[in-house]
Amino acid sequence: PEGPYETLAGYVMATLGHVPRVGEAVEVDGHRLEVSELDGRRISRVRVTPVTAPELEETG
Repeated sequence: PEGPYETLAGYVMATLGHVPRVGEAVEVDGHRLEVSELDGRRISRVRVTPVTAPELEETG
């Protein structure tokens, strides 16, 4: 997705609208982007996992 960000971490922060906590996640294009590590206020690691069909139905 296009927007005012240049990194995956920037996308996650822009989508959430705040500095996330470890464990917060967003879903985009069939993938879950979960914050797995922070360095202060900076996201230093994001776990990307595919969302399966049953998970898509549960969330929405």
